Amino acid sequence: MLDTAHSTINDALRQGTTVTFPGFGTFYTRERGERSVRHIRTQEPITIPAGRQAAFRAGEQLKHAVSLAPRRRGRRPGPVEAEEAA
Repeated sequence: MLDTAHSTINDALRQGTTVTFPGFGTFYTRERGERSVRHIRTQEPITIPAGRQAAFRAGEQLKHAVSLAPRRRGRRPGPVEAEEAA
């Protein structure tokens, strides 16, 4: 089922169509303009051409569900240690 949804969303976005899942959110494409950046190592200017990118806008029910989720505060939990075999 997820593979089908994934391929349907991909096909629709390639065609420039918006895909909406009521309560969950909307997948759409947006245009990005040409922009200039610098290469990190060489500091040479690089021009990135204009293009389309996929975007997602969360629906009201998803936003509400996330806002009601308990928030974790404090430090991030450390890595899980494997138990030693006896």
